[in-house]
Amino acid sequence: MPIMSSDSTLVTQRALSNHERCAAICAHCYSLLERPDEAAADSTIVVCDRMTIYKSVQSGCRICQRFLEHWLYFRGSISNTCLLQKRVLWLTENNATRPCTLTLSMLGEQTDTDEIFLGLMPIHKESGRAVQEFGQEEYGGIHTLPIVTALPCRSTRDQKCMERIQAWTKLCLRKHRDCNTRANMSRKSADYLPARLLSVDSRYQLQLIETNKSAHLEKYRYATLTHRWQQSTGFKLLRSNLNLWTRRIAILSLPPVFRDAVRLCRSLDIPYLWIDALCIVQDDTTDKAREISRMGHIYENAYLNIGATAAAQVDARRSDGLFVDRHKFAESNDFLLLQVRRSDYNDHHYLQQTTAGSRLNYSNLMSRGWVIQERLLSPRSVYCGQQLEWECCELLAREYYPDGEASQFNYSYWGHGRPFKMRCMLKDNSLGYTGGDLLAKKYETWIYLIWMFRRCDLTYPSDCLPALSGLAKNFSREMDDEYLAGLWRKDLFRELLWYHDLNPRYNTSMGTSPEEYRGRCCHSETVEQTLTPRGAPTWSWASKNIRVNFIFFGLSFPLSEVRRTCVVEDVAVDLVGSDPTGNVTGGYIRLKAPMRTTKQRMHRWRYHRAAPGYEWYDEGYDASGHRRAGGTCHLLMGFTIKHEEGGPERQSLDRPARYLGLIIKAVGGEPDVYQRIGAFCHPYGTWESKQHWPEPEFGECAEFEGFDPNNYQRHTITII
Repeated sequence: MPIMSSDSTLVTQRALSNHERCAAICAHCYSLLERPDEAAADSTIVVCDRMTIYKSVQSGCRICQRFLEHWLYFRGSISNTCLLQKRVLWLTENNATRPCTLTLSMLGEQTDTDEIFLGLMPIHKESGRAVQEFGQEEYGGIHTLPIVTALPCRSTRDQKCMERIQAWTKLCLRKHRDCNTRANMSRKSADYLPARLLSVDSRYQLQLIETNKSAHLEKYRYATLTHRWQQSTGFKLLRSNLNLWTRRIAILSLPPVFRDAVRLCRSLDIPYLWIDALCIVQDDTTDKAREISRMGHIYENAYLNIGATAAAQVDARRSDGLFVDRHKFAESNDFLLLQVRRSDYNDHHYLQQTTAGSRLNYSNLMSRGWVIQERLLSPRSVYCGQQLEWECCELLAREYYPDGEASQFNYSYWGHGRPFKMRCMLKDNSLGYTGGDLLAKKYETWIYLIWMFRRCDLTYPSDCLPALSGLAKNFSREMDDEYLAGLWRKDLFRELLWYHDLNPRYNTSMGTSPEEYRGRCCHSETVEQTLTPRGAPTWSWASKNIRVNFIFFGLSFPLSEVRRTCVVEDVAVDLVGSDPTGNVTGGYIRLKAPMRTTKQRMHRWRYHRAAPGYEWYDEGYDASGHRRAGGTCHLLMGFTIKHEEGGPERQSLDRPARYLGLIIKAVGGEPDVYQRIGAFCHPYGTWESKQHWPEPEFGECAEFEGFDPNNYQRHTITII
């Protein structure tokens, strides 16, 4: 039975034997945790209203404080009439039952997407401390990793934080074989250094030095800085101040982030520092082009990469540097000691704050396009946010979890438990792929990186391809393939099928208007931004300033069910310089494929949520859901997908047969020359249980009527 409570009076539980005090909690949280008359199996619900939660937070209840922070972050405001329920979830394993989670949800809702979860961590019996456990008895036993339940200092400028970074660095250099193997490989393959480095040895001033290209790399042990550019500071290397800076740079004249990076290098005994704004002549196009082409090697050869996470946040002030005071952060994130008591259970637990784990992937710094390359290629990185975070090829850690998290030993997303490093992504084969499947997996990794990259911001749209140049060089060596304006020749069929990640259809039954949908999915994109030319051919995703996705990235079917209907005869790009991974001025692809002219029909569609028919137009859609691209279009079929168990005549509802390809438009005045304007994925055949399938509002795609996937003609065209 739910128990209604409105008491916000604070209650203190019993302390542990080591005199560590339990957190102060309100009376209704106390009634949730301490119920000595009930068994652990009983599912007690404590109900309260919005005002009770707010009063408890004001009184100092640490549980309600964290529930409220999570609710506001993930679900927004709480209605005045809303009733909330708190529960304890129990876990049974190895014939033992223990509490694992506290949850908060609206009364009556108990789905994963509706609840706020706060984890309860058991205290290790032998050490008396909070630990993470992973592994199984039958597979090598149970292992533990330590947890720091409270941050050791209230400022990241503190000497204890410097010691933490030093400990991570020493561990990586001495024991991480993958990290150091990668560094040695990079040194052997790179015969150059950045043209300039900042010498930080002097206490009061810096000096910009020209590196000696013939010197051994070890002579120049340097750190790099990943930061968010602030154009308003105006502090950058120019031809006018180059000679002056080679003599001296006053450290007090540096912006706060740069100044703190110098101090951190000195604390870690790193004699040199590379900062893009200070080591590349910003008004010299030749110097910029040369150094940008080396960017991958610059980060690969760095001793340490420093990430200015806190200074890149939206609410950061111009005076903020690398280091932050974090009293409020520690108060909200330090682990809380709680006692859970039932008639058949009585023990202490630590309440885990989920934001005590990594928020790095969601930080504002990671929304910058250049940072993906910088993060992936640097052998080891420390990120200076509200807590220090470490990432190298073998360890993803932070101050609360100094030896990493248990999730790193299980399958998890890159950057969530698994380090987001190039070597990890290219060498990882946890799923046991071999031969062609392993190579295909690497191409999928590239597609995944492009998906991430196109959701990031670039100060200059023309940096699109240069910002990936270092990554492209690594993939090229790994896969022995030719790079073509963001796509790979050997995987060209799949990678041509990218699309503007803004669905043209909206589901009126879901209550979503076109304006709401566009605002939700297209963030700050405007028509002008979408159509910004970049010099790349229209068949490359780099030709548009949009979010992109890939049709093959989202379809769950084996490649054995895919049949090519398109043959590429020739493809080439026009490079700006000599770097094959740099900017381009154009290109073409000549191919043979079946092609149909689009029929006259409405350009707005309304499909059931699970319908498989899609058309994506690169120029997007207006507020009413109509495509912006006008005139006569053509559908160029590149693939058919036919599931063997049904055949083209009878396909299941969940796995219909499909046509996949490009939407193209003729270029005026040139025969058989087209430009790409979109992509499509249309169904064909009939479906089982079709009476349950909502018909498209304006009929099925007439272009495919009578098309025989086993007998068709191809047209030879060129796409520019």
